Amino acid sequence: MNFFSNRGLFGSRKDKQFPDRVALVLSRNLAHIPFPSSTYFSPIWSGEVQEEVRKVYLPLARKGFSWVGVTSHSKELKLLSWVFPDLLSDSLEKILIYKGNLGTIVNYQDHLSLFVEGWSCSNLEPYWNKLNRWDNLWEKQLEYAYSEQLGYLSSSPSRLGTGLKIYVRLHLPALSFLYGEDKIYQWFKDGDKFRVEVYGEEDQVLAHLFVVSNLFTLGIKETEILKMTQDFVREIQGWEKQARAFLVKSPSHQDIFWQIMESQYKGLMRTYKEQDKKKFLDFVSFWLLAQEEGIMPQSRGFSFMKIHDLWVKIVNEGLSKGQNWKILDFLETELGRIFNDV
Repeated sequence: MNFFSNRGLFGSRKDKQFPDRVALVLSRNLAHIPFPSSTYFSPIWSGEVQEEVRKVYLPLARKGFSWVGVTSHSKELKLLSWVFPDLLSDSLEKILIYKGNLGTIVNYQDHLSLFVEGWSCSNLEPYWNKLNRWDNLWEKQLEYAYSEQLGYLSSSPSRLGTGLKIYVRLHLPALSFLYGEDKIYQWFKDGDKFRVEVYGEEDQVLAHLFVVSNLFTLGIKETEILKMTQDFVREIQGWEKQARAFLVKSPSHQDIFWQIMESQYKGLMRTYKEQDKKKFLDFVSFWLLAQEEGIMPQSRGFSFMKIHDLWVKIVNEGLSKGQNWKILDFLETELGRIFNDV
């Protein structure tokens, strides 16, 4: 696996139907050292944490693990941004230790953020087993901040207890097409067990992507968090599959879908406005849905599209930069692939 792959954090996924991702994160702090949230933590204590961590890392280096200093220009951390969105928002010196899909971030929200990432959202047990062994390795050599009453102590109440947070990124274009993305988003927010995040400003859903994570880590076992999240994801993916099946059920359904696509394309070709960013990303999301479900064969694309005009629009108006490009990467989309198909 290649950590620096442009196909995602740790390489390509095998299941091409859903570009979903999952990450399990354990928050841990060292005993007798102020937590990163302390006003005086940096620079006095951050170096001390690094020295303790380096003792654990030295034998890991012989096993192929890498030690990377994190800066605002670190490509490695940009790839982790969907799990740790605020990673570069402060001045603390951070370290990334990793090998394959397993790693630890030092001096982020807590002294240690141990994580494992992957594609299979419907079976979380293998990820948990791997992360649990990783956690045991660290705990054998470092004394964690722990309370018999509360469990593992963290710098935030949201990570107190087990310290286990599970993040799942879901791509739900069919459900969004049938019911409206705002209704899907509101349904997520109305739940009492999970937090939902989207990529646009002011709760704007972009490319029909949602990131959900468990709200509770205190008073609930790790196995219960795993089961709760796994059952929830399986249910959502089941609904998405049903919605996709409905879209391809009859020619009339596909015709309506084509009309929506044509309307979106025409909207993109009008005079540039700031909201075109969302139009563009939603168009790409539906384009992937059409291709994945056979509505649009791999060998041909949308007959109503003028490739050159769309290319000029995307490049000249900056629609392929910044957040847009990150979302396209999340969807494993190459612009050249779109243009070849259309």
